[in-house]
Amino acid sequence: MPTETIPAIYENGVLKPMNPLPFSEGTRVRVTVVLETSRSSTDSQRRSEAVAALDSLIETPDEDMDDGYDLLRSLDENRSQGERKLFPPELKDISW
Repeated sequence: MPTETIPAIYENGVLKPMNPLPFSEGTRVRVTVVLETSRSSTDSQRRSEAVAALDSLIETPDEDMDDGYDLLRSLDENRSQGERKLFPPELKDISW
């Protein structure tokens, strides 16, 4: 049986998908609810903050950037303790 993982939010007694569903009208489905852990919520918050930071960088004129700013280092420093670095030095010129 094929499955789809669809993020949703429960509001006012109704489970609401956060994106359009990939099903035809009238398709019967079985719903299994898995509550997000606080880590997932934290990850989601971190992703939102990262997107906002990148958007800010994109819109900042080059002449306004601090010459010593290192985006890769900042992204790696934002990782949770124990998480693999996004840009490990040993993979420079191999995967990034």
